[in-house]
Amino acid sequence: MSLSPVHGLRSRLRSRLRSRLAAMGAAALLVTVAGCSALGGSDAPEETAQGGAGGVEQPNLRMGILPIADSAAEARALNAGYFAEEGLNVELVQYPSGVATMQAMAAGEVDLGYINWPSIFVATANNAGQFKIFFPGSASGQGTFLLLTRPDSTIKTPADLPGKRVAINTLRSINEILLRSSMETNGVDPNSVSLVDMAFPDMLPALQNNQIDAAVMVEPFITQAGKAIGAVPILDVASGPTAEIPTSGGATTAEWAAANPNTMAALERAMAKATADLSDRAIVEQTLLTYTRIDAPTAALISLPIYLPSLDTVRLQRMADLMLQYGVLPQPIDVAPLLDVLNSPE
Repeated sequence: MSLSPVHGLRSRLRSRLRSRLAAMGAAALLVTVAGCSALGGSDAPEETAQGGAGGVEQPNLRMGILPIADSAAEARALNAGYFAEEGLNVELVQYPSGVATMQAMAAGEVDLGYINWPSIFVATANNAGQFKIFFPGSASGQGTFLLLTRPDSTIKTPADLPGKRVAINTLRSINEILLRSSMETNGVDPNSVSLVDMAFPDMLPALQNNQIDAAVMVEPFITQAGKAIGAVPILDVASGPTAEIPTSGGATTAEWAAANPNTMAALERAMAKATADLSDRAIVEQTLLTYTRIDAPTAALISLPIYLPSLDTVRLQRMADLMLQYGVLPQPIDVAPLLDVLNSPE
């Protein structure tokens, strides 16, 4: 589908966010972002209420997502008409990572995005902008974040990892934090591997061509790698201290959230309905076929994340504390202010 014209807010905050994220390395992702794909918006009513008295301020929205199982709620809300019921016409735009989505948000290409929490925390700690969480998102489920290698690899246990090249989807993101924590839990120095920044779709070919020794993958790429080359799991990186930890969800800039409170409330209602639907695995599998490049047999096999109805502030803070521990954050941050919108009464 063709993308609709780029629009968005052009503010000082977004200019600062754009420049800071570029300095953090996000600009390197723009080449990939330029080739993003979009899912068509829902059919919103011809006339929508204006802001105030409960009417949405912004009926036409663009939301960034990733082509992974964690983004199922956004696709479900679109497909089931929950956005349209709230007077919203939402277009879902795919990006390769949370940082790329944030870069697009800073440029005004999308209004909101599904982003991993570490990327939000890094930007917050580096004063690259203020954000608000409007959707709880997902937590790590069993088998949803696996360190995989080739079946003929010399890596048999975590103890074999030192000196190896390990691919992760974006440095300083959720995958790096989970990998470091799980390595330390297994008695391996988290700094003993060479991390390679790589998009999820590129990991399988890189493994096949011996460009990397192992990769931290999520679904549906885990199942695809197993089917394609018999990829072997070495470590469930979302286990032990990081089991069922919140990993990602919906966020936007604090400025946008403040300017569009009714729209934010409408989004929350639509996403809550979609999340409730995802308790039915059949619905999840059907939804995956609409925005990922997998077939029905693969969708039936993949391990699913935990789709959260609410966020546990204590566990979310645990993620920020782990990032500080591993030197990913330059200073401590308090995650509670990020939840002001999500926890505010309707």
